[in-house]
Amino acid sequence: MTEPEACHGETVTVQPAEFELIWAAWTEANRRRDISRARSQHEVVDRWKAALQHLSDEQQRLLDQGQWVSGPSSLLSVIGQSRRETYHCRVVAWLMDPTGRHGLGPHFLELFLNACFPDEEFDREGLRRATVSCEVPRSRSRADIVVSLPDATVVIEAKTDADERPRQCDDLYADFGEELNPHFVFMSPRGREPITASGDAKETFRTFSFVQCRNLLEKVSDLPRPGRPDEIALGTVKNYLATMRTEFS
Repeated sequence: MTEPEACHGETVTVQPAEFELIWAAWTEANRRRDISRARSQHEVVDRWKAALQHLSDEQQRLLDQGQWVSGPSSLLSVIGQSRRETYHCRVVAWLMDPTGRHGLGPHFLELFLNACFPDEEFDREGLRRATVSCEVPRSRSRADIVVSLPDATVVIEAKTDADERPRQCDDLYADFGEELNPHFVFMSPRGREPITASGDAKETFRTFSFVQCRNLLEKVSDLPRPGRPDEIALGTVKNYLATMRTEFS
């Protein structure tokens, strides 16, 4: 006979034969529970395997049809230069050129100047005769973009990620301040104030963002082009716009 056990305040005596039956039932219950749990786990794993196989088959189908694609699509992103400051300046300058093969004429330049200098008017015929240059050197500085108009000079300093060097904007102001009717623009991803412009330079520099630039390009990219459009140049505009949508949003 087994030792008495307490159960809800009462003493219960279990006979050996009865204990063996209880133990056997308990063991069988545990065995069935383990079997049920293992079967359930196997069913879950089987469902996972089936789902993964379906995904694998679907991927293969898309690959076979050329619909499974990856990686960037714009040229600057493909070559890993989507934040390269000098490349952005080159393309922006090209868009500003009224004689560029993009066929935009002076429209992009006009929108840019109106956005930067809303309190001034620029002669449209003068915009058509604008010349645009990059990396223009002077004794103390080098301007990223210089737009030369018949009655004004626009100096643009652009930054994507790099910091300004000491006195950079002050030096630009000093070097180009004697140009014909000088205007100064500091261009950055979000349109921040230049930190190296002080005194008169700080009052003169206007801020502009690459986000705003992207918005301007959105406006003019679908404008009708006079004459026969250059399809390669049109593709270049769209390609650069794709980069700007990714990098400057």
